[in-house]
Amino acid sequence: MRAINVYRRVGFKVVEKFQQNTNGCIFPFVRMSGPAVRRGACIIMVDARHRVTLQLRDNKPHVGAADCWGLFGGMIESNEEPIDTIIREMKEELTIDLSRDRLKLVKRLTSPMGVRSHGFVYPLAEELDDARLQEGQRFALVGAADVDGGRFQEKIVIPHQLEILQAFWDGQLG
Repeated sequence: MRAINVYRRVGFKVVEKFQQNTNGCIFPFVRMSGPAVRRGACIIMVDARHRVTLQLRDNKPHVGAADCWGLFGGMIESNEEPIDTIIREMKEELTIDLSRDRLKLVKRLTSPMGVRSHGFVYPLAEELDDARLQEGQRFALVGAADVDGGRFQEKIVIPHQLEILQAFWDGQLG
């Protein structure tokens, strides 16, 4: 019962109750179903000077990590591959077209909120020249030296994304 209660607290629901023959006796069992795993994709777009493109997220109550700097990306839609998510999200968020051939999957990660994401690296050419921000407050090209104490321009860089950026700047992600 303790295990069942723990699973219920994290969002699992009983979908079936049945009797199970185990070790010569019959015991009551339950089958539970958990909440859907949320899946996302994020991108490290990097220029020739090894600066990455970060987005200052909107400062609205419904936005996760509101008013913080983070990577561009979003949630994977049903029947969508992670690479297609990044291409779609960059069209929606920055009005840019990315070349599928230049996207490289470098990391799979899980955020503290349980979102399982695919992290891509993309070498920028001239894509940002005509970019128009459609989501967030602004975006910037940011180098490792620009981030001080987990902050850029007085705003927090989302901590679990900063870890990925540090690994990238340290040459661990390609």
